[in-house]
Amino acid sequence: MTKFKNVFLLAAMAVSAVCVASCSDDDDKPAAGGGSLSITAVVENGSEYNDLIDEVRVVVGDVTVTGKYAKGGFTIVLPASVPDKYLEDRGGIKMLGISADNFRPYDKNGVGVDGRFRYSPDDSPWFMYVDRDAARDNLSLKKGWNIVYFPDNKDGNMTSTPPSGFTDKWSFSYYGN
Repeated sequence: MTKFKNVFLLAAMAVSAVCVASCSDDDDKPAAGGGSLSITAVVENGSEYNDLIDEVRVVVGDVTVTGKYAKGGFTIVLPASVPDKYLEDRGGIKMLGISADNFRPYDKNGVGVDGRFRYSPDDSPWFMYVDRDAARDNLSLKKGWNIVYFPDNKDGNMTSTPPSGFTDKWSFSYYGN
């Protein structure tokens, strides 16, 4: 058991060292990208839900961002910054990830609609906020919001470039009556 713990500890230290070494230490320089992020979702067959869904909400830290649902879709603008207390430290990079599952539908009375948004295919991409510029393999992140793709639907295989054949599709599954 001790051997397993040592191997696990060494692996965790190696991953942390790679992440820390790949971070930009120049915090005085403004990020080349990032900042706020406008997400426009055109939902497949979305007009079927125009009378059911009035707005879409996503919680980012202590801020709830809303977007009006109309004409089968919505636009939400994620805030330019996220307070540190909501970021998770991943080897020297503080981050927050949001997937399509974090976008919640509400009716005209502000009541949650029993359903789920999905990003096709395979819930890729994620919208990721990072506190500094960072790069690793095929992943290049700028301070602020970034779009991260998971080709082959594997957590360890991330890229900032849309995979070949990627199409920007949102869907909604309604679970109510």
